Amino acid sequence: MYFGIDSKVDMKVKTYYVNDLSKNHLIRIDNDYYDIITIDVDSQKKYAYLYLQKRGGIDD
Repeated sequence: MYFGIDSKVDMKVKTYYVNDLSKNHLIRIDNDYYDIITIDVDSQKKYAYLYLQKRGGIDD
């Protein structure tokens, strides 16, 4: 899977498929925020794999 030269995947998360989930959403895990780089949905639309990139902040 190719995400582009500027893309860096920090985390891959398996979750249940959500119909309205898009790359415009922001994901919060603990106190860290992540942008969705890619959403990979299984063929049965039961699970989605989110490829996440951590957002930088002042304390990073």
